[in-house]
Amino acid sequence: MKAWAGGFALQARRVIGAVTLGMCGLLAACGGGGGADAAQPAPMSSIGIAAAADGNGIELLAGVPAVVQAPRAKIAAVATPGAPATSLRVHYRRADGNHAGWQIHTWNAAQTPNWNAGWNAAGSDDFGVYYDVPLASGSGPVGFLLHNGDNKDNGGADQSYVLQAGANEIWRLQGDSTNYASNPLLLPVPDIKTVRVHYKRFDAAYSAWGLHLWASSGLNVAGLPAGLTIDTWGAPVPLASMGGYAAGDGEVVFDIPVLNPQGDVNRKALEFIIHGMPPNENDKDGRDNNIRVEYAALTVQNQIGQIWLLERDATVYTAPPDLRQVSSTDARAVWLNKRLVKWPRVAASGVVRLYYSANGQITVARDAAVLGADGFISLDAFTGAVPAADALRFKYVANGGVFGVRDADLARLPALHQQQLVLVQEDANGRVQNATTAQVAGALDDLFAAADNVPDLGAVVARGATSFKLWAPTAQSVSLLLT
Repeated sequence: MKAWAGGFALQARRVIGAVTLGMCGLLAACGGGGGADAAQPAPMSSIGIAAAADGNGIELLAGVPAVVQAPRAKIAAVATPGAPATSLRVHYRRADGNHAGWQIHTWNAAQTPNWNAGWNAAGSDDFGVYYDVPLASGSGPVGFLLHNGDNKDNGGADQSYVLQAGANEIWRLQGDSTNYASNPLLLPVPDIKTVRVHYKRFDAAYSAWGLHLWASSGLNVAGLPAGLTIDTWGAPVPLASMGGYAAGDGEVVFDIPVLNPQGDVNRKALEFIIHGMPPNENDKDGRDNNIRVEYAALTVQNQIGQIWLLERDATVYTAPPDLRQVSSTDARAVWLNKRLVKWPRVAASGVVRLYYSANGQITVARDAAVLGADGFISLDAFTGAVPAADALRFKYVANGGVFGVRDADLARLPALHQQQLVLVQEDANGRVQNATTAQVAGALDDLFAAADNVPDLGAVVARGATSFKLWAPTAQSVSLLLT
């Protein structure tokens, strides 16, 4: 499509044209539409960039407003009667006992300090030191690094902890990426023979991935299914070949046999790698290091400890992570064409609806019904192949479910794109589980491809008169002001 058409598709809700022909004409198109501690530094603001990319690799095509950080004094680091908010305390122990100069750098659901002005330890105890982390949100993942200047623990790899409601407290050991729920020095030797892995891929392409296993990793080789060949990088063990393999709700589950620490207290962990089948065997699913499972961090029942792994996420979760995200403005989904919309990091399951409101009244909240909508159309999970041209154009969009508009609703789309649209995934009771908006370039370019051949957009003077023509497919009304 011509450059002007692509440009209009990217910002069709913000179209203004001006022409001077002895007079001035203006066309406008409109879419539907407590006290801080004085010792603390002033809050900082940030302004989004029109083509910024988010953490999932999705390019946001519109600018975002300034966001002001919450004043630190209003976020409780430790819950108190006056501020019973969610809190996070991180304990840290170095092998040499020297914690001088070590700070914690945080981001995402925690406030972010300057790199050279990280959070200092709030105190010390028999374990080591501890940090009371100022939070920016009461939920979501906290990213963090423990560092002394440019000397970073864990090889500089980003660490993560998902906040739970109320007081959160974790223990960290030097060089160990496990978030322990209690002091690991006081934990009994676990009685474990199996690590049960729950693995979730948002493209559901499990057959393209396998395991690299080796004997010195804590693996109980004798407990593997008969006939498996291990420790050959170019021939990963297929996930479906592992004991206990089963396809679950948006995930696969398999078991890895381990040497029981009860027989040797030095058996503290299992290591393995998930990587691609040939020719993609060097793709370690976004992880730079081995997947390390510390037994002391697991809840072990009947000699089985469970972990949860996500595509392109280095965190080893010891409980099912809550991946739901609900917003009516964040544009995480992307229209691939007029019919198909791709939703990164959301499984192609559940009830998916596209809600619309002519006056922009839709509100969404997790585990609640959608409010303010004029109606909705239902979308179906798309199991076919995305057209090659669309797949190439939007190859930057992360893996996730693709959903299709039903044939009966296709004719309604031009009018629906003039309204507020919110994509919602619901449970069987109609409660919101995920919600987002979608970037519209792919849909508009497909729906209005004929606009490529319109030769007289703008102001045209002919036969003693001036005519004005505007391409603004998402506009609800257009006004002409002459002065």
